[in-house]
Amino acid sequence: MKESTKNLVIDYTKIILGAALQAVAYVLFISPHKIVPGGIYGITIIIHHLTSGVFSFAPDGLPMGIMALCFNIPIMFVATKVLGLRSGGRTVVTFLSVAAFTDILTAITKDGIIVNDALLSCFYGGVILGIGVFFTISANSTSAGSDVIARVLSIKFKAKLSYMIIIIDSIIVLFGLVAFKDISIPLYSWFTIFIYGQTVDILMGKNPNCLMFIVCDNIEEVKDFIINEMHRSGTYFEASGLYTDNEKKVIMMVVAKREAMAVENRIKAFDENIFIATTDAHDIHGNGYIPVPHWEYRKFR
Repeated sequence: MKESTKNLVIDYTKIILGAALQAVAYVLFISPHKIVPGGIYGITIIIHHLTSGVFSFAPDGLPMGIMALCFNIPIMFVATKVLGLRSGGRTVVTFLSVAAFTDILTAITKDGIIVNDALLSCFYGGVILGIGVFFTISANSTSAGSDVIARVLSIKFKAKLSYMIIIIDSIIVLFGLVAFKDISIPLYSWFTIFIYGQTVDILMGKNPNCLMFIVCDNIEEVKDFIINEMHRSGTYFEASGLYTDNEKKVIMMVVAKREAMAVENRIKAFDENIFIATTDAHDIHGNGYIPVPHWEYRKFR
């Protein structure tokens, strides 16, 4: 079923607003203090400062937005071809918008320092970045990023995805330490990442997990998605329709709230008649469930 024009307008408005807020965080708070918040923009911030005064066509350093595109476009190909992800037009609009706003804002502001105190910039930058990412998530979108590389490596080395993401982002942060030769860089960078994550958690709601019930006639496509694309698991059991008395398959699984909308939309693509219900999940224990960090929702867009 096609989305209504009203919903599309609302979602793309959120995407543009979220992209603008992310650009504000990067340009006015994070980059001026050489803070490296992991991910693609962490890399581009480092390159931007290292190339300052090197090229005559970019005396202030290579543009962060354009460099981010140079990374994100190949990553999108990896996501769609190697991993079989369906990121869609929203993701393309998102990372193009973030890149455009970032370079436009950089050109307008020149000396972009708003707050001279680096610690305060970490806080404000993390909060604004978190709000921007929240708008992106709520519009069922994402920006391609280093997490896709983490997923490829986690499959190759059979390691937990959360561990690979932490490793890659930490390497990027430590690269900032080497590049800028400032021992305070990792502290400020990890503090920004923490504030950003906490902001997203607060906006998404106190309880980070939900229990999802999926009722369908043909379970194979849904199972394949959960196991081979999400690399997660669940439980399924036989049931009967109360009215029709027809046999049904019911899948029960726990997902992070921030990935629930993307999972639901992905599953609905198999059959619009699939019935899905979600509720809060508390006190999850036992084997078979791996908590998803605040950025992993991107894998399912």
